[in-house]
Amino acid sequence: MAISYLIFIFMVIFLLKSYHKAFIALILLSTWLNHFVIFGADIFTYLSIVSLALFPFKVKNISGRIKMMPIKIGLLLVFLSYTITFVFTNDNSVVSYFTNVLRDIINVFIFWCVFIKSPQQYIKFIGAIIFSYAIIVGGYTLFETVFGINPYIEFVNTLGLYKEDFLITEIRFGLKRSQSIFSMHTTNGAVLLMLFCVISWLKYKTDVIKNHNKTILCLLIMLFISILTTGARSAILSLVICMFMFYDRVFRKFSNFIIIGVFVVSLFFIFQPFIIDVIESFTDTQSVSGSSSDMRQEQLAEVIRFFNKSVLIGNGINYTFTTAINLSNGLYGAESVWFQLLIDRGVLGVMTFVIFICQCVYFVWKSNSHNLLFVILGFIVFNTLSSIPHFNIYYLFAYLTIMVEAKRKILTNQSLNKIYYHAKH
Repeated sequence: MAISYLIFIFMVIFLLKSYHKAFIALILLSTWLNHFVIFGADIFTYLSIVSLALFPFKVKNISGRIKMMPIKIGLLLVFLSYTITFVFTNDNSVVSYFTNVLRDIINVFIFWCVFIKSPQQYIKFIGAIIFSYAIIVGGYTLFETVFGINPYIEFVNTLGLYKEDFLITEIRFGLKRSQSIFSMHTTNGAVLLMLFCVISWLKYKTDVIKNHNKTILCLLIMLFISILTTGARSAILSLVICMFMFYDRVFRKFSNFIIIGVFVVSLFFIFQPFIIDVIESFTDTQSVSGSSSDMRQEQLAEVIRFFNKSVLIGNGINYTFTTAINLSNGLYGAESVWFQLLIDRGVLGVMTFVIFICQCVYFVWKSNSHNLLFVILGFIVFNTLSSIPHFNIYYLFAYLTIMVEAKRKILTNQSLNKIYYHAKH
C-alpha cells in the first residue's frame, strides 16, 4: 500500500508546484491511476478532488475559457442527467453522485481550462508523456505476450495495490491475451489504441515530430502488434476503423495505394492463420471464448428488463455494477456503454451521451480535422462492443483537443477565438 501513497503524494506535490502540467498528466494517465486504491477509493478520485480544490487558485479567467469550450452544452446536459437520476431515484449515494460528476464532467472542464491557456506550450510536454507511456505499455505488452507471464500484475496483486486482483491467463488466437499494467485486456487495448492514434497523428498530420522517422515507425508498429495481442475483437475492429483517419494520405497518390496494397497482402500471407482466426471470430462467435452472440442477446434481454423498471431516468448512478449485476447472472459484465447507460440513467442518459458525442463530432469538423471522425467512430464502436474498465470515454474530448491543437501551425488567441466561435455556432 505504501507505493499507492507515494504515487498520491508525488502527484499532489506536482499539482502544487506545476498545476497545469500535473493536471494534464493526471488525465493522460487516468486509466492507470484508476487502478490504485487508498482509503477505500482509487487514487485518481482523490487527486481529482485535490485538483478541484486548487483549481480556483491556479487558473485565471475561468469563465472566459469555459465560454470558448465547444462541448459545454453536451457536458451540462450530462450533468443534468446525473442530477435528475440522483434526485428522483432511490438507489444512489451522495458520494457516488459527486465522484461521477467530478470525474466525467468537472475534470473535462478543468482540462480544457488548463490546456487552452497555452496549447503550443503543452504539446511538447504531452508528447513526452505519450511517448513514454507508449514505450512502457506497448513494450511490456510484447514482453507479456512473448514470455506468457505478467510479473507486474502478480506483484500488485500480492501487495493488494489495485482495486481488483485479475491475472489473465486465457489464450486467444494462439497468444496469451495481454493486459499489460491494467486489470483487463480491453483496457489495455483502449489505451494502446489511443496512444497509437495520438502518436500517428502527431507524426503524420502535424509538425510536432519532424525527425526520428524510424523510431516513431517502430513505436507505431509495436503499438499495432500490441493491440492485436490483447485478443479483443472490439479493439482490433476499432483499430481498423481508426486507421482510416489516414485515408487521404493513402489515396493522395496512386503509388501510395499500391504500396499499402502490397503491404496488406504480404501481411495476410505471413500471418494468415492468425488473421483467419480473427475474421472467423466475428462470423462465428462460438469459435472463441468470451462473449458470444447468444450471450450478448441474453445480456440485452436482462438490460431491457432493468431498463423497463425506469425508462426515462434509469435506476440509479452505478446501479448496473452495484445492484443489477448481483441480481442477474445474465448481465455478465454488461459489456457495452449503452447497456450501462440504459440501466443507470435511462433514455435521458443515452440522449445526453449522444449529444456529447455529436458535439465532439461538430468540434473536429469545424476545426478542419475531419479525419478525427474515424477516431470518434472507432472508440464508440469499441465501447459499444465491450466494456472498458477504468477507461473514461468522456476523456475522448481531451485527446481530440490535443490532436486538433497540435495540427495548428500558428496558435494565437485570435485564431482560437475564431475557430471556437464557429465550433459553438
